[in-house]
Amino acid sequence: MSVRLPSTIQGEFVLTASYFHNYDDQGILNLVVRAGDEVFRAKMKILSCRYRFGCRQVAIDDRHGVYTFTANSRDVNTVSISTSLTVALDFITAIPRSKWQEGLLLPAEQCTSNGYTCIQTAYPDPTESVKIEVEDSSTGGDRAPYYIMDRRARLKHIKIGQRLVYVSGTARSGRYYVIVHFYQPHFLSFLGEVVITGQATSVLTHFRYCPYVSGCRAVGTSQYREGMSESIYVGRQNNFVVTIRIPEDKSIWIDYVLLVPVSAFSLSLLEIKPIDVTQDFIQDCGQVDFHLKKSSSKFCLSSAFTITSRFNNGALACHCDRLGSVKNTCQSFGGQCTCRPNVIGRACDRCKRGYRGFPNCRRFAS
Repeated sequence: MSVRLPSTIQGEFVLTASYFHNYDDQGILNLVVRAGDEVFRAKMKILSCRYRFGCRQVAIDDRHGVYTFTANSRDVNTVSISTSLTVALDFITAIPRSKWQEGLLLPAEQCTSNGYTCIQTAYPDPTESVKIEVEDSSTGGDRAPYYIMDRRARLKHIKIGQRLVYVSGTARSGRYYVIVHFYQPHFLSFLGEVVITGQATSVLTHFRYCPYVSGCRAVGTSQYREGMSESIYVGRQNNFVVTIRIPEDKSIWIDYVLLVPVSAFSLSLLEIKPIDVTQDFIQDCGQVDFHLKKSSSKFCLSSAFTITSRFNNGALACHCDRLGSVKNTCQSFGGQCTCRPNVIGRACDRCKRGYRGFPNCRRFAS
């Protein structure tokens, strides 16, 4: 197949391909780029890709380095692609060489799904935390990015060139960790800064690429110890101004700033809450006093296994009686051991009614 590159592509650039390859075999995708009178030959290594969102590779040369192509906007530039694999190509991306980073090949979470539908998820908020909404209350917030799940969310959009946003806040005296809830679908990770005016303190924030439909969270880190979370102190002056600053050539949507007391902070606050399926379990699995059989639905069996293993802090040992059972393993659901003839019990430790002589149980005369 052959595709024509847009005339806006000029100078040095690299090519990436987004694809789907639902097989175990691997192979090569051959590329021939014709830019005017010049011909460039490169390849991409195609791996097995069973992800719903597909995979991405970059064109490389014979030495496995990233291949740099050259184009002139006055010429007709085309890419011809050939391979012996059965692969579905989604799209080809031409990236200016100066903008290329290996991070462009890394996937990022888009949503938690139920079947083929994204569902709304949430982050935990300690009851002692202070949430500071960033949007302008007089305007009702800026237009949200198209992909987010909660269309009612009120956000503040820091556009390219704007660099910063201010918001007033109030909190009791004490030490807090700073968490920023944001949406960032356009750039690789970049550093921002959160400044608490009046408290003479600030922290760095790592705003990663975030196409997740429920947004992402970043915790403030030290300016002197890279990657180390750092708390700030709010003194007697309880009223303050929070300033969020980003590079001039970046943009981001900010939802809110969360101040979490040091005593209530954990890194789990940066992670999505587990999905609550309690009502589904009660409705689907509790119809006969929660008595489940091996023939019960997969959802009920897996849920019961999860509940019991968490309650018992892990799976329980089988404890199969070495005399009454024929194996030292048991069924994963229910823990039933495999018993000898006429032997009963989950652990195969007694004769069934009307039999005696464990473990060689035989019927006795009445």
